[in-house]
Amino acid sequence: MNQRHILLLSSFFALVSLAHSREWTANDGRKLEADFVSADATSVIVKRAADGKSFTLPLGGISEADRAWIKEEQAKSAKPVTGAYALDLIKELPIDENRAYVVGYSMGGFGACHFAVTEPKRFAAVVAGAGCTGPSSADVFKRLPYLSPS
Repeated sequence: MNQRHILLLSSFFALVSLAHSREWTANDGRKLEADFVSADATSVIVKRAADGKSFTLPLGGISEADRAWIKEEQAKSAKPVTGAYALDLIKELPIDENRAYVVGYSMGGFGACHFAVTEPKRFAAVVAGAGCTGPSSADVFKRLPYLSPS
């Protein structure tokens, strides 16, 4: 594997492992330092930075600034993050596209599940250690092999 491939792989894994740690504010002023996990039309799932505990917060209970931030994040994630890196790797390396797995641990496990949910036809299976998305994505995992070694 040459230096270009190593750079592509390391850039891809660095991008996948990025967490969205930030301070969340409730409508009553309470604050929570947590990582963004996912959001839907009615709630947001965050993972508390201090102990890794996950919480589902109703969107109506968080600040307008937090709701705006979520909308921005959803707009960003509407574009496939894996696209450029994964396609470059598939073109450059002898990769069997029918056996491409997405793998992650901890916050990367959430990322692996996110990619499996948003691009289920791109991956043959998902391996998520110590993290995955919520029940709303269960339908995807009925059709996609899933291993959680934790």
